[in-house]
Amino acid sequence: MPLIDNQIAMRLLPSTRFRLQERCERVEMSASAPQGERGRALQHAIFLASGFVALVIESSGHPALEVGMVGREGVIGAELVLGTMRAPWRVKVIGAGEGWRIDAVALREVSATHPDLQRLLHGTVLVRLHQQALWLACDRFHSTASRVARWMLMTLDRVQGGHFHMTHEFLAQMLGVRRVSVTLAANGLQRDGVITYRRGDVRVLDRERLLACACSCYETDRRLLRTMVRDYVRQPTDRPA
Repeated sequence: MPLIDNQIAMRLLPSTRFRLQERCERVEMSASAPQGERGRALQHAIFLASGFVALVIESSGHPALEVGMVGREGVIGAELVLGTMRAPWRVKVIGAGEGWRIDAVALREVSATHPDLQRLLHGTVLVRLHQQALWLACDRFHSTASRVARWMLMTLDRVQGGHFHMTHEFLAQMLGVRRVSVTLAANGLQRDGVITYRRGDVRVLDRERLLACACSCYETDRRLLRTMVRDYVRQPTDRPA
């Protein structure tokens, strides 16, 4: 069986990772397929190995709004370790890939006997809370153009290669802005030679210039992930359970 190629799982003690993998099954993550519905009981968690998903909130009379993004650096359903059984958001697959799925009961059993897994899952949930607060502030205070650049960078970090698929309509929905605002931002990036865009295929030509166009939330988000690694990765005194 191939090893779990997920950045959370890769930081576990070897014995913990082996035990976790024993309880997991490999699953395909097809684009646009929902992996969880808001308010429904959580049945499992998924350690993403490739691809990425959006966490979206839906309000009556309004389109879905993205409040988070998860790739192979994270886990869908990590909040199960806190004892909760309800998802506050809907999970939408944006980039197709694969993951390792574990039943909710099994995840709690493994984390209860392997402190390094429990600590990393707690850290994942805490970082996600900080990220969502950051995204809310970003939505309120930063320009659409800088948010488009930030979204492209976050997507680029989670895909293979320097290109991905994105329509203006989809990104406008995720950011909660008008489609024309996304079009103007994307056209400006293309005009300046930062990206090329054709029939939904986005290719990043100059990542450094794209980074200069993005708001500070992109780097803040990356620092949050590094903080989780520093504060929640296993300690040298840990011993296999």
